[in-house]
Amino acid sequence: MIRTLCWVAAVAALAAPGAARAQPFIDFQFATTGDVFTNNFGTLNPGQTVDVRVYVQQIGGNPLGSDGGMIGYGVRVRFDNPLGSGVPSSVARIVLPGVPPSTFGPDLTPNVPAGGFATLNGTNSFSAVMNIGSSFSSGVFPDANGRIFIGTVRFTAQAPGSFSFRAEDPNPTSDGDFTTFNNSIRLDTLLRSATGTFTVVPEPTSFALAGVGVAGLAALRRRKSVAAAA
Repeated sequence: MIRTLCWVAAVAALAAPGAARAQPFIDFQFATTGDVFTNNFGTLNPGQTVDVRVYVQQIGGNPLGSDGGMIGYGVRVRFDNPLGSGVPSSVARIVLPGVPPSTFGPDLTPNVPAGGFATLNGTNSFSAVMNIGSSFSSGVFPDANGRIFIGTVRFTAQAPGSFSFRAEDPNPTSDGDFTTFNNSIRLDTLLRSATGTFTVVPEPTSFALAGVGVAGLAALRRRKSVAAAA
């Protein structure tokens, strides 16, 4: 009975008139390894890597910490081209890790809470899903800025071009990926995706070689012109 009343109170708090004026959301966010929050990760040369830290942040209200914290949360990181197409990108990729739940590898590293666990679900050549679970003794609360750190994704640049990736609902066709600790309130409908970018450019040596090639062609044309005139 007490548990039911707590659940009703938590739902009522989110649905109260004051909360309706400031509708809470849960935004996915990206940051560098130095925790500089950004959606633009600059330029890379082919073969270089960039580590992207993935967070969720509550916007308006306190959905992540209003009911004993979170018992479960996660993210799907898409890196197909174009986004949502299910076609692997030729510009960048992540090296897919081994068999879940124990072998994650350095390219997809969940931030597992003390006593909790992490699993991979639906990971393939164009997206990866991390699901995090807390321990059974306590939920995971957001920090002072309303953020929870989910994990790090390492991208490897492959070919020159613009690259986009997106953090989104791990499973948009169902709910329960974002669940509160005390009363299992599902918060999936509050999620809002985020898109990040970086650009892959040829190495400086490639530009130099291209310049040599252009100069060589110009010299060859001049020789042909002189020979024709003679």
